[in-house]
Amino acid sequence: MKKLLLLLTVVPLFAADPAGFFMWKSGDLKSIKASAKLEDFGNHSGRPTFRDKSGLSEVHQGWTDILIIESGNATIAIGGKQVNPKTTGPGETRSDTTTGARKVAVAPGDILNIPAACPINSCWLPVRRWRISRLRFRRNRRSHTP
Repeated sequence: MKKLLLLLTVVPLFAADPAGFFMWKSGDLKSIKASAKLEDFGNHSGRPTFRDKSGLSEVHQGWTDILIIESGNATIAIGGKQVNPKTTGPGETRSDTTTGARKVAVAPGDILNIPAACPINSCWLPVRRWRISRLRFRRNRRSHTP
């Protein structure tokens, strides 16, 4: 009986992970020094992103981004309208500037939800290297379109 109880407590330690489960340990993430996609799960993905200069205005038609600011400070221009946008990929446009955007200061610990089709532009004041984690989710076709 004691052997059976011992076996029942040990068996869960060897159980397989559920399909689709994946874990990145914090130490592994901290060792990443360049922007790169961690994994693409079809309807969502994750990536650490590093910036050390101001970026272009970007619009992702089919994806909602959740940005987690990990280090550094920045000013994000959100919303408005892109000026002379250029298509840079399927469902993606970029431009040098936007008009009518709201500027918000972000710092470590801040989390932003950037809805699909919403322009976002990163401006650094002063220009310093910063790190964000980006979680990207495919837009639900039934959701509200801005």
